Amino acid sequence: MFNNLVFFQSKDKILNYLFLILLIFLFSGMTGAYWDITYHSLNEVDNFFQPAHLVIYSSLFLVFLTGLIITIISPKKFLFALIPACQLLSGYFDLLWHNNFGFDSFLSPPHILLSFIPIFYSFMIFRYFQKSSNIYSKLGETIALGVLWLSMTFLLLMFSLVSTESDDISFYIIPPPFVSFIISFIMMPILSLLIVYYASLNHINLIYVAGLFAFSFTISTIIANPNVTFLFPFLLLGTILPAFLYNKNKFVGFVLFGGLWIFAYVPYSFKIILYSVTGVIVELKYTLFISHSLLPYYPLIIISGIYVGVFAYYITKNKPKLFHIKMSR
Repeated sequence: MFNNLVFFQSKDKILNYLFLILLIFLFSGMTGAYWDITYHSLNEVDNFFQPAHLVIYSSLFLVFLTGLIITIISPKKFLFALIPACQLLSGYFDLLWHNNFGFDSFLSPPHILLSFIPIFYSFMIFRYFQKSSNIYSKLGETIALGVLWLSMTFLLLMFSLVSTESDDISFYIIPPPFVSFIISFIMMPILSLLIVYYASLNHINLIYVAGLFAFSFTISTIIANPNVTFLFPFLLLGTILPAFLYNKNKFVGFVLFGGLWIFAYVPYSFKIILYSVTGVIVELKYTLFISHSLLPYYPLIIISGIYVGVFAYYITKNKPKLFHIKMSR
């Protein structure tokens, strides 16, 4: 009996390590996805196997291998191998799409598939650590929540970010301005506040989650794109500062995460807002110009975000477990 107990404890320990490795690879893949946006905006991409794509699909392959090992150790967790396998098939679908239609706009069928799966997958990993009760649980929940934030942001960008049509794009579809308006002024601040809510509910230090999110944006977009390096302080203003103040005062944290959402999603938020209120499409490299041209709209942007933040605060205060998903340990 003692030997069986030791075996199960050892098995759980190995699984915890594997799930942490899984999160690292998933985080790498999501960071590569944001780098892909920057890469496309700065380069004339002439083949599918460009550096950002290699980071994305090599990370996905490592996620699949890790999930396969997890399935061998614990067959009941087969979904952790099956889902990344579906993700790789979606990548192959993306390759076929490129071969048949050339380079496409951001909003395409294979891209939509590739964006939905990481959301579901990172939430599954979050639930795994949430149901666990060991020294790795909090670390796993923190990283998983950071990856979930990145994944859901990418989905919002897909349905709101627009690019100009060029000669090498044969499949061109972009969302109408009112969709970008709803996503930017409502969904983006709500997403930030949703992450705040789940971090608080699970007693996760929000600074670490915001740090992961800001780190991914920094290395994938701000460092990779010399035209937007000036936005780094604003990124910290929209993520790290509200997270720090949230630990001191929850109401202040909610208000800042709501009001400063435009800085949490830089540089993409500037471009999306310009398109949603004027219908003008400007390349990401002109972010400095965009940020100046949006000056008259800043009061509206901040006030609308604060309103969403205050509303979310009182909703979660009066019903603290309204969106809570009960987990058995």
